Amino acid sequence: KKEDFYLFISRIIRINFILGNTTGRAVLDLLHEQTLKSSGHKQAYDICFFLAKSAYRPYLKMLETWIHNGLIDDPYNEFMVQENKEIIYSLAIT
Repeated sequence: KKEDFYLFISRIIRINFILGNTTGRAVLDLLHEQTLKSSGHKQAYDICFFLAKSAYRPYLKMLETWIHNGLIDDPYNEFMVQENKEIIYSLAIT
């Protein structure tokens, strides 16, 4: 149904305005939730799944780099683990 699809898209836009400057895990959680809610509407599900998959890709790459190389490449400070540069600097001096 076209009306359901437009209602769904307007709900995503409204959620974005309500949450404001949502980043990191909150975005991933929102996209996951919306994907689950849209399972009965193919177009809405396809859009949500595409957005969720696209949003998870950089996060999973960051996670893989951290696990395998011990490096955190997080230019927007959204990752669940944060670097303590003072400790890194301290260890480099000694």
